[in-house]
Amino acid sequence: MMKNAKLAWFAVVELINDLSKKLTKTYTMIFKGGVILVGLALAMLSTHIPQILDYELKAKETEFEFQVLTGQAISTVNCEQIKNHQKLCLLAKYQASTIKQSTGLFLMFYKFFLWAGCGLIGAAIWGFMLDVIFNEEHQTTVPPIDK
Repeated sequence: MMKNAKLAWFAVVELINDLSKKLTKTYTMIFKGGVILVGLALAMLSTHIPQILDYELKAKETEFEFQVLTGQAISTVNCEQIKNHQKLCLLAKYQASTIKQSTGLFLMFYKFFLWAGCGLIGAAIWGFMLDVIFNEEHQTTVPPIDK
């Protein structure tokens, strides 16, 4: 039983060693891909957040204008019942729903790129560590100390 466990352990170590030799170039490509995805996520933030904030500001201005004119919150109002400010009510509701949906879509892509990039970077670091541990080219031998 113990002999089989030792053989299984050596088989696993040999498999990891073979994989690390084959994947030596792969983990550098995985790292580069991760850096690109994280960079893309940061670029998305810097380019799209100002636009999203502008649209949200316009939506809030319309909503607050409606609240000042009618004295009612936009979320509790049925726009069909308000004849004087129906256009403003519908516009405020449309802008609020549009900004919510577009922000949600943006955040979905941002989170995907960020987490995928971080995951790839982590996988590359793990691959590098396995390569250093199991690859004989990286291992150094310590000479014995003579007494």
